[in-house]
Amino acid sequence: MLAEANAMKGFAFAFEGKHCPGLTCDGIIMRDSLLGVNAAREPMPQSQPGIAHHYSGATVAGHMQMSLTMQWVMVVVIAVAALVAAWKMLFCPRRKEKDHPGQVDQFSWTGRPITDFWLEEERPLTDSTNHNDVEQNGSNTSNVVPYGLPGLLLRSVIICLPCIGGGYNLTVIGASLPSLALTYGLDAALEGVVVSVYCGGCIVGALLTSRLANDFGRKYILVLSVALLLVAQIAMVTSTSLAAFLIGRTFVGISCGLATTLTPMYIAEMVPRANRGLLVSMQEQTTSFGLLIGFAAASMQDASFRHHAILGGTIPLLALCLTPLVAESPRWLIGQQRFEEAEKIMYQYVADREEAAQTLKACQSAANTRHT
Repeated sequence: MLAEANAMKGFAFAFEGKHCPGLTCDGIIMRDSLLGVNAAREPMPQSQPGIAHHYSGATVAGHMQMSLTMQWVMVVVIAVAALVAAWKMLFCPRRKEKDHPGQVDQFSWTGRPITDFWLEEERPLTDSTNHNDVEQNGSNTSNVVPYGLPGLLLRSVIICLPCIGGGYNLTVIGASLPSLALTYGLDAALEGVVVSVYCGGCIVGALLTSRLANDFGRKYILVLSVALLLVAQIAMVTSTSLAAFLIGRTFVGISCGLATTLTPMYIAEMVPRANRGLLVSMQEQTTSFGLLIGFAAASMQDASFRHHAILGGTIPLLALCLTPLVAESPRWLIGQQRFEEAEKIMYQYVADREEAAQTLKACQSAANTRHT
């Protein structure tokens, strides 16, 4: 009965103490003592010298306006991407019927006849119009040793390393916000900008992947993604202003957008069909692993945003060291008329020589169709 009376008295003090300023009023102290919590509280952390503790109304309004502007920019980017996709769906001509294979009076948006564009998947891989340049290049692939599943798994993980960096930076920013707020005097609006610029960068990177990968190759995009991630981590470590940190975090988003859209295509074009499902799924697994690393880094005591950025910089450094182990996609090489190099790489990645030969013919058939 005495314990219950003390508890009721303590809760009464707690409710009465809500009018007291701060966290050390009598009601909260009584409540903490009854719950077995140490009532001694550390003072609130102070910002670095030169950082204002209070913002004027104009400053807060400016920060809110900056946050709203960033949100509108991302909305506009998403809207433009949606309009481009809708334009391709609505204005590209529909599939022609098989009963009219010779009708070429209309042209698609690529400048090629409709029948060539829409019926290219119906062409046989051994079409007589296709020159079998892959087999006529005179290369000798009999001494090529396939990598096997361990080698394929290693190279798939190397391709997915930027995804680890993307997942890491997605989660660790929550632990970096307190030190960022103390260093640059952030309010809630600016904290939202710091977090959201990552997503805006992802959109930009995802939109760039298709064209860049088609023009410059898959490995070029991989190296570009790794380089952007390394530059971003350096920018965040050495940032002396909020703008410099935001630029670095935006580069992280662009790198992640490039990597997450590239890796499934890159891996699927190189590995045998028996292991394709496992190896393509490495993109999701490595991203989740990056999330776990970010949560582990967030638990480090007294770590600031600079320490988090230094730890994140080890991921692109490792990727740069291992990237030479990864070859260019044979599909893209065939499109560039580099048949001998494509054949050698395909036989390294695909142990079944019959499957490798069929895949090379399929890639060449698609390349010939695009160039007609």
